[in-house]
Amino acid sequence: MSSIKTTKKLLNYNINNLVDECYNFQIEMPSSKAKSDLLIEEILKYYDFALAKLKMTNSKKDLTGFKEELEQKSYDFYQEIMNLHIS
Repeated sequence: MSSIKTTKKLLNYNINNLVDECYNFQIEMPSSKAKSDLLIEEILKYYDFALAKLKMTNSKKDLTGFKEELEQKSYDFYQEIMNLHIS
């Protein structure tokens, strides 16, 4: 079991890594900056949503479900970043 504090750290870590990957992609492929910027905006919107949801979490059971959702959403964003590299 984890606490809200450690889950928030995990959220921040994942979001920072995702945004960093997008910026690295922009450096590698400046022509795709617009696509990367849109993805960064989507990631930051999810961050705001996730923080609000985390603040409303009342139990450890909710927190476990939140962590699973966070891991899946992070994986989905990484897949989108990889798709940027392919296109």
